[in-house]
Amino acid sequence: MNNPLNSKVYKTITYLSKDKSIDERWDTYVKQHPEGTLFHLTDYLSSLQSESGEELYKITCVDDLNNLVGIFPLLSTKGFPFSIGGLVGSSRLSSLPRTPTGGPLSSDPKVFSKLLEASIDIKSKFPSKILQIKSFSNSIDDHSNKLIKVHWRDSYITSLPKDPKLEIKFGNSSNNSAIKRCINKAINNGLSTRYSDDKDELKYWYYLYLDTMKHHITPARSFGYFENLWNKLKPKGYLKLILAEKNNKILAGSILFYFNKTVIYAFNGSDRNSFEFRPNDLLHWTAIEDAIKEGYLYYDLGEVPKNNEGLVKYKKKWGADIVPIYHYYSAQSENLQIENIDDGEPSQMKKKLWNMLPLGVTAIIGKWVYSRL
Repeated sequence: MNNPLNSKVYKTITYLSKDKSIDERWDTYVKQHPEGTLFHLTDYLSSLQSESGEELYKITCVDDLNNLVGIFPLLSTKGFPFSIGGLVGSSRLSSLPRTPTGGPLSSDPKVFSKLLEASIDIKSKFPSKILQIKSFSNSIDDHSNKLIKVHWRDSYITSLPKDPKLEIKFGNSSNNSAIKRCINKAINNGLSTRYSDDKDELKYWYYLYLDTMKHHITPARSFGYFENLWNKLKPKGYLKLILAEKNNKILAGSILFYFNKTVIYAFNGSDRNSFEFRPNDLLHWTAIEDAIKEGYLYYDLGEVPKNNEGLVKYKKKWGADIVPIYHYYSAQSENLQIENIDDGEPSQMKKKLWNMLPLGVTAIIGKWVYSRL
């Protein structure tokens, strides 16, 4: 028989968007947890919540001494009308929407169960919504009786040397040689890189990003989303904008996230007429070199949509390991059409119609899409 004096009592408490009383303890827990990500931080969560205006549930678990022992962010989404977009466009309670990963953090299976039960309880109040959890972690698999597991995409993550004096090798010798030729071409053509603190340059970069997203037939995030991230994350060292330029003209730029020994290549905008100068290769090279000097251990090149072999090949050349990202759905979710989780390549008709749109219109569409997605 268990001694009740030695058993812990856990309880969950859910805080809503406007309640900031838990934020400091929440962020401290995220920073100390080995699986904590920048996406779990309250500054990121509030930026994500502002994008849609939907309710954010900050589920916490405390022990009998009121120590915080687990967290679980859950954000509501509106979804698209008339079931447009299938599962991806459905009305959801997600951790986290419009974000590659998220999910609960805890170090105790009992705590995890309490967090999951709390999320299912919230979901029960919204019968039309689907509960969605995104995670790299396999710990969720222990609760497979309550969740349906679906492989979404693969992420590509390059391990960096712990000793900054060691030369990083990107896979085989052929990869290394190809990358060095690209870097030499960029430098020989007068390209250089720098980090920007200028919000006007963020605005300039945003138009490059808009054009890049239009080229890829993908709705763009709003400038307000990036401005929120810039204001909240950059002063704390969690965000940088790195630019590649030639003769003082910006040719490309990337937004990078920094957290928990990982640098994440998050967003990119490029002048497609300047690809011959290899500005994006120079951006990656510089970001990786600087990350090694600053003691980061991983460079996350991000996930790849299905059937995009060109992007897979590009990310693999940086010596990246494949890390699967899984989506988990509550077993109570009805009519789950998991085959629509990643539609991949758009049809030729969609491409033709999209390319006819002015850049400003794609920005308006993107803002509407991400307010509901």
